Amino acid sequence: MLDGTAETAGPSVSDPVAPVVAPPPPPAPEPFQAQPVEVALGDSGETITLMTSTAGGYTLNGKPLSGGNVTAENGDTYRVDLGESGWTATKVER
Repeated sequence: MLDGTAETAGPSVSDPVAPVVAPPPPPAPEPFQAQPVEVALGDSGETITLMTSTAGGYTLNGKPLSGGNVTAENGDTYRVDLGESGWTATKVER
């Protein structure tokens, strides 16, 4: 410090630098497996089986279903609807 300025120390070669490690990627999602949902068709004694779909809805016999009329084997028609408590089937009077 002969000229009135202070010398500053630079980084030391012996200062350790922690390596930057990226976190592992999240695990892959499980393959989608459709789940059956049984809906009783009133007093006919019959049921229909809906399947959950990858799009988040339901299918009946491979076709999307959000509600509508279904005919039981005995010929009666039922209106199936998805409500807050699940699927219901109501007989449609002729």
